[in-house]
Amino acid sequence: MKKLFKTFLLIVVVIAVWGILIQQFFNAIHTKPSNIQKVIIAQDFIPKPTVKSKKYAIVASYRDPFLGNLKVEKSSKTKSKSRKKVATVLKKNIIYTGYIGDTSSNQVYFISIDGQQHVLSISNTVNGVTLISGSKDFIRVAYDKNSDKIMRSE
Repeated sequence: MKKLFKTFLLIVVVIAVWGILIQQFFNAIHTKPSNIQKVIIAQDFIPKPTVKSKKYAIVASYRDPFLGNLKVEKSSKTKSKSRKKVATVLKKNIIYTGYIGDTSSNQVYFISIDGQQHVLSISNTVNGVTLISGSKDFIRVAYDKNSDKIMRSE
């Protein structure tokens, strides 16, 4: 009895689902036009100003397919004056703040290059700046093929 009841119940559910699907299908096909009032919103139309662009002309210089050569117009050549560029060397902001060490082989120098502090010993290179020599009062550095003597700041 239970098995028969479940079968009839499932048949009823399936028929109901198919009925709903068929009803939706026919309602979609046979729709009546509804009385929808159209609301027109008046908006002020302000056209954007047009920007005139440059006019371009295409000058095609193709060879003549029947003659086989390319027409080349002769243009007047003018010599332009060549200017020599003067190389300006930008000086780096290097500040010598001090050193540590007793003997000249173990000395370590505190150098600030462009706002960043570095610890260098002789013949070390940082950011293109090479420490050549140094003492407690000054250091010699080389950068961009130039050598500078920088005094100690306190």
